[in-house]
Amino acid sequence: MKRIRLFLALAGILCACMTAKAQDPFSARAASFRFDPARKSNYFLKETELKLNLYGKDAMHTGKFTLPSNILYRYQYTDTASVLGHVAPLVMAIPGDFRYVADICLKAKTDCRQYYKMWKASTFGTLFFTIVNPVASLSVAVPASLTPPRIENLGLSDVDMLEDELYFHTYRKEAKRLKSKRIWTAYGIGFGIHVGILFGIISAVAN
Repeated sequence: MKRIRLFLALAGILCACMTAKAQDPFSARAASFRFDPARKSNYFLKETELKLNLYGKDAMHTGKFTLPSNILYRYQYTDTASVLGHVAPLVMAIPGDFRYVADICLKAKTDCRQYYKMWKASTFGTLFFTIVNPVASLSVAVPASLTPPRIENLGLSDVDMLEDELYFHTYRKEAKRLKSKRIWTAYGIGFGIHVGILFGIISAVAN
């Protein structure tokens, strides 16, 4: 009788472990798929996000993207598995479809660099205020660099692409990165000009 109870206990533990594994919606392992003959791209799926590392023949086909898993529902399939006598949902990713996901991400990145131009206002504003007062200009540079661009300022060439969550998310994230990079570049240039003017005034007064 004790052996039977021990056997049932071990079976219960094993089934519990299988249940936990079956209900995990994504694979925890990094997976690779062939994106370019030269190198292997890879993706890493977790419950809340996908990390996609692309290695292509040039900079236009290379990039690293972090995507919320909730916008990847089009690239997943749902199946069921019998666990402890109950039918449980099992959501799996289709590795082959990540070639298409990669193409969408790269298209969004390329389009953003071509069509997003509205970073100029905040960049030149930061440059001007930094030349005048580098400390006060931080009140302009910091919020502007942390705020994602508004939809109407993204410069999307195809408005219909707004309906593609994956494209829109990648495009807007790239736009925010570009805007932030240019703002802080402008801040550095403005700070250098401010210091140069200050030293010029001090030198003129001293002479």
